Amino acid sequence: MPELSVVMIVKDEAACLGRCLASVRDIADEIVAGDTGSTDATPAIAAGFGARVIRVPWRDDFAWAVMAVRIQREVGGNLAEILEVIAHTIAALLGAGAFDAWATPIVMKKGRPAHTVHALCDAATASAIGEVLLRETGSLGLRGTTLMRCQ
Repeated sequence: MPELSVVMIVKDEAACLGRCLASVRDIADEIVAGDTGSTDATPAIAAGFGARVIRVPWRDDFAWAVMAVRIQREVGGNLAEILEVIAHTIAALLGAGAFDAWATPIVMKKGRPAHTVHALCDAATASAIGEVLLRETGSLGLRGTTLMRCQ
């Protein structure tokens, strides 16, 4: 595990990226550039400094870009594939009778990015919904909370 990682979110930074990376290359164990759609030489410059270039779409959300880079860097997975699994799981939960289902990005111990998948269901279908969550996500366990509906 690297001791010092430099992780940057970049787009069209060719004019100044070289100076920036030159200032850290001798002290950084790892350089990661999350490129959000550069049309200039930014990715090539980053790669020239030994950076791992991870392409992520820009969604007008810096926090989303950071999380996308962290997921791909730390988990090694393709973000699109991870989001596809989450979408499939939510569809399966709704198909099994959940009233609603959603995912929340979280940061686990040691700073690992992950998602929590939630489902709102009737007590009578809770067991079946739990089975879907376990089958579709590979989760090792579930947590449940009983809620009351207020009119």
